Amino acid sequence: MGYPHELQKLLQDEHFVKALTLFLTVKLALIVIASASHVLLPLEMTHRQARAESLLINPWAQYDAAAYVDIAQRGYNSQFMDGTGNYAWYPFYPLLIRLFSFLGYYTAAFLIANAASVAAIALLYVLAKEELGGQKAYRTIFFLSMFPAAYFFTAMYTESVFLALSLGAFIAAQRNMFLHAGVLGFLLSLTRMQGVLIFFPLAYMYLRTIDFNYRRIGKEALFLFLIPFGLLLLLGYHHELTGDPFAQFKTQASEDFHRRISLPWESVLFETRAMANALGWGVQHAFVHFLNISTLALLIFFAYVSYRHLKPEYTIYILTSILLPTMSSTLEAITRFALVIFPVFMAMAVYESKNARAARYLKALYMVFAVLLVLFTIRHANEEILFDMRELLALAS
Repeated sequence: MGYPHELQKLLQDEHFVKALTLFLTVKLALIVIASASHVLLPLEMTHRQARAESLLINPWAQYDAAAYVDIAQRGYNSQFMDGTGNYAWYPFYPLLIRLFSFLGYYTAAFLIANAASVAAIALLYVLAKEELGGQKAYRTIFFLSMFPAAYFFTAMYTESVFLALSLGAFIAAQRNMFLHAGVLGFLLSLTRMQGVLIFFPLAYMYLRTIDFNYRRIGKEALFLFLIPFGLLLLLGYHHELTGDPFAQFKTQASEDFHRRISLPWESVLFETRAMANALGWGVQHAFVHFLNISTLALLIFFAYVSYRHLKPEYTIYILTSILLPTMSSTLEAITRFALVIFPVFMAMAVYESKNARAARYLKALYMVFAVLLVLFTIRHANEEILFDMRELLALAS
C-alpha cells in the first residue's frame, strides 16, 4: 500500500484525470493570457513592475508577491513599502521560498505556488470523492478552477499552500491522525491569519471520535493546540523584533490597507455605501463593491447548503472562515479569501446535483465567472490597469 500505491490509484481514476486536466488547462490558459497582456498592453496604461526577468513569471510577481519575496530575502523589516513594513504577511511561504532560493527568489515563489496548487487539487479530489463520490468530486474541482479568483493558484501568493495544508489537515483528522492534523494546522497558522480557524472544525471532528464525552478527552486533543501555537509563535517573534506582538495588525490598520477590527455588519454597510457612492464615478467602480457583497451572499447561501447536505465540520469551517474577513471593516479581497474555503465548492457540487433548475443557475453564474476570471487575471498581471471594465471587455472580444 502506501503513498505510491495511492497515487497510482488516483491517476487511474478517470474523474480525477479529467479534473486535473481541466485545472491544468485553465492554469496554462491563464499563464498565456497574463503573458500576452504584458506584451499587448502599453506600459503607460499599467502599474506593473518588472520584478522577475521572465515574461512567463513576471505577471505573477505583482502586488503581495513582493512582500513574500522581501521576507524571504531580508526577513521582517520596517523598510518595506516606504516604511510601512512587511509584518502583515505570514512567514511559512517565505520560508519555503528561502529554502529553494537557489533557483532564484521569484522562480522559487512561482514554482512552489504552482506545485502546491496541483497537490491541493489532488487532496481536494480525494476528500470530495470520499464524501460525495467521483462525479461530484470532479464538479467540485470544476467550480474551484473557474472561480473568479482562481488565478491566485498561479500567482506568488499563499492560496495554493494554504489550501493544500488545510485539506491535508482535514484528511488527517478524518483518519484520526490528530498529530499530523495538528502539525499541518500549525504550518497553516503560519501561512495566513485565517489558518488558526481550522482549529474549530478539527476540534469538532476529534470530539466526534469520543462521542462528545468530555471525560474521554485524551492526549490526542493536545496535538490540536499546535494550531493556535503557530499564531502565538509569530506574535512572540514580532514582539522580539519590534517590541510589539501586534505589529501585523498595526500594519493592516495603516493608510495602505485601512483594515481594523469591526463588527461584521459594519463591513457590509461600508461596502453598500461605497457601492452607492462609486456609481457617481461609473459602473466599473461600483462593480468591485457589488462583487464583494455578492461573494459574501454566495458564501452564506452555500453555508446553508453545506448545513443541509454536508457534515457539520464543513459548515463550521465555512462560517468561521466567513466571520474573519467580515470583521475587518471592509470586504475587500473577500473573493480571494473565498477561494480557499473548499467546502463551499463541495456544496456547489451537491446543490447542482439536486435539480435541473439549480444546475441552470450555476451554469449561468459560471459563464459570468469565466469572463471575470480572464479579466481579473489581466488586471492582476498588470497591477491596476488604468482603464475601466468596458474597455477590458472590448479587449477580450
